[in-house]
Amino acid sequence: RSHSIYQKQLFKGSKIIHLRRNPLDYFVSLYFYKYKKRNRDTDIIKSPMDVFYKYRNYYISMLVSYDEAYRKSNNKIFIQTYESLIENPGIVLHQILLFLGIDISIDLCEKAAVFSSIDSVKQQENMGQVVNPTAYKLKGSFTNTGAIGQWKKYFDKNQIHEISEFFILNKYPLENFQLEPTS
Repeated sequence: RSHSIYQKQLFKGSKIIHLRRNPLDYFVSLYFYKYKKRNRDTDIIKSPMDVFYKYRNYYISMLVSYDEAYRKSNNKIFIQTYESLIENPGIVLHQILLFLGIDISIDLCEKAAVFSSIDSVKQQENMGQVVNPTAYKLKGSFTNTGAIGQWKKYFDKNQIHEISEFFILNKYPLENFQLEPTS
């Protein structure tokens, strides 16, 4: 789960993997995937900042829900960042598999990560494969770039300040997130 609040009634007895994306890229991603590509609510949602206004409380609720569930989970919840997955997909896949009780070599995980990469998905789509039926033939494909830090193209300094203040007030300062690539 990466975009929904922890739902105890649905996850009873299950191991949960929560992929946590930094809020700035989350708002940009949600804007393009849910609104721009699908031409939904374009009279109301015109930018990632509009998505921030609409989803900021939900985003905080999502973080809090998984953090609380993690504290009570007895090792049944694995929280990982989207940014770590993007930068080290084979290693993160290996960590996830170990969490699930599957011990496969890191080399095999690295190969699997290459075959399921965004570039590989785009190649499959270009050859006519349907990778995600709900996003099939949407403008911009199923994926964009998967890059970290795309938010810089869509928020100005005043908006960043406003967003930062909101997250500070809610005890999740932006400094706690990886906002840019490490390399």
